[in-house]
Amino acid sequence: MKLSNTTSSLITLGLVVFLGAGVLGYRAMGERGGEGDGDEVTDELREATAAVQQVSPEAQPVQGAVVVRDTLWITVVASGRAAAVREARVSTRTPGTVLSVGVREGDPVRAGQLLARLDTTETIMALVEARARMRQAEAEFRVAVAQADGMDAALRAERERNLRFPLRTAELALARAEIEHEQTRIRAPFAGRVADVKVVVGQFAGAGAEVLTLVQLDPIRVDVEVLESDIPHVAPGRRASVRFTALDGESFAGRVHTVNPLVDPASNSSRASVLLANPGERIRDGMHASAIIEARSYTDRVLVPRDAIIQRDRTEGLFVVRELTGLGSGEAEWRTVTTGLRNDRLIEIVPNEGVTHMVAPGEVVLVAGHHFIAGDWPVRLNNWASIEAAMGAGGSDR
Repeated sequence: MKLSNTTSSLITLGLVVFLGAGVLGYRAMGERGGEGDGDEVTDELREATAAVQQVSPEAQPVQGAVVVRDTLWITVVASGRAAAVREARVSTRTPGTVLSVGVREGDPVRAGQLLARLDTTETIMALVEARARMRQAEAEFRVAVAQADGMDAALRAERERNLRFPLRTAELALARAEIEHEQTRIRAPFAGRVADVKVVVGQFAGAGAEVLTLVQLDPIRVDVEVLESDIPHVAPGRRASVRFTALDGESFAGRVHTVNPLVDPASNSSRASVLLANPGERIRDGMHASAIIEARSYTDRVLVPRDAIIQRDRTEGLFVVRELTGLGSGEAEWRTVTTGLRNDRLIEIVPNEGVTHMVAPGEVVLVAGHHFIAGDWPVRLNNWASIEAAMGAGGSDR
């Protein structure tokens, strides 16, 4: 039966402890009994060592991360809801009976796309009448100009200016009729998605009646409530990680867009808005969200992932991979460390000379599969490719 790596590790640790106790016992016996039993002790130790080597596991599969020297951001946690970055209640500009509605709730639309039409009977009649008046005004103007031939130049110019007034009035009336006719066609003011359709075919809609709501969901805004004490540390441009209950806690990266300068006395909080890319519009208006926002920063800190830290015998420590090969294999070296500031992902390692050890930027620490191993244990990094890439990029977290 093949033992698991964890079981093998525990067995081997027990044998190591047993051998250590045996060595101490044999030494004590040798001191009391003289040198006659030395050969027997040596032979038994060799046999025991061989037994340990037979059950010693292969390299433990683990995952690692590169130690970095970087800025540590202390985060602020806030909750809120997603909201459309643009929202418009599309209304009628002129009264009329709804002739057609060309979209349904949830439909994506382009900017300028036709959404609905009103009955055009009255606007067409007004447009025909305005065009007829325009033609009449043009004809009267041409006749009046012809009759002014032979007049003094100054008198003729004055007469033409007076005759142009009815023509300009007719032009304005025609332009107004054209606009009113076009307003029977209700179009999308921007690209987005249709929500809350309010009218049906055959319904009379007065001027200013709401037809539907149009929302833009990519990008999307997440409005979160930030506690009063944290507001000074939150600023536009700060990075944020947002999770949504409806999307199984999947994390989305964004940045703070605005921070409301007003504090709500009822909740002792203020609103901050985070913008997120939303391809495919998976995030919908109104979804509950939890955001982690970068707030205070501490520069030039030695940082490791929080998963690297292990508690043993009331001390904190971690495993550093030494003698690392180009294939991602090495040995786990145990180091006790002193920790400092931390956020939800990273923790600072601080010097404490004579008490604990330090780690250096560029070293590799274990972050998974390392809880049941001992010092000098052979390990194999399953994520060696990402470790190499991080080393090539300088190991920076930002």
